[in-house]
Amino acid sequence: MIKRRVLWWILAIGLFVLTVLALMVVESRGQDMAPRVYLPVVVRGFDSNAPTATPVPIKTAVPSTATSTATATNTAVPPTSTSTATSTPTVTPVPTATPLPTATPEPVCAIVVPNGVTANTTWQVGCVYIAENGVRVSEGVTLTIPKGVIVLMGSWKTFHIYGTLHVEGTADEPVVMRRQFADLSWTGLSFLSGSQPSSDLVYLEVEGSYAGLAVYSGSVWSTNCVFNGWRSSGGR
Repeated sequence: MIKRRVLWWILAIGLFVLTVLALMVVESRGQDMAPRVYLPVVVRGFDSNAPTATPVPIKTAVPSTATSTATATNTAVPPTSTSTATSTPTVTPVPTATPLPTATPEPVCAIVVPNGVTANTTWQVGCVYIAENGVRVSEGVTLTIPKGVIVLMGSWKTFHIYGTLHVEGTADEPVVMRRQFADLSWTGLSFLSGSQPSSDLVYLEVEGSYAGLAVYSGSVWSTNCVFNGWRSSGGR
């Protein structure tokens, strides 16, 4: 009886050793194998009083999961080089406007007319002639009145022509004969005996006279003339 027990103990110990060796071999192969469950070995016919085999703890070989997340972000940002070329505009000097010379008005000439014109005479262009005592052109004498002349006749005075009268006004610068004082009239032009038929009136304006134009002797040629608002059509 004792021999059997010893024999059983030897077998149990041998199985235990084999189991341990097997486990060591499995562990040496690596822990990445599928999990295995080792149960205690029960020998049939073993005495119930025999010591219970100590269960070997179940070791589950869980393969190691090595997660290696290597995130290497190497973003090469090129250097930003902002180079703004600021060019200074060239200032072009503005030429200074040269002021135009102020036109100096020419002085208006004012001439007092003597009562009698006894020699051939040509009055000055654009002048004002003041005839307070009237005008008398002697027989055989020619008086020429150019453009732009203004004749101011005295109150109730007459422009007498015994010789020849040439009035040479233009459309832009007519010859004007008017009263010297606004509230007093003058008589007008009067061609008397001895006057020559060569007298002519061109662009003459007679204003504020009592008679305008009176021809008693000879003939007078008038062109584009106005007598107290009445325009002559031209003729003798």
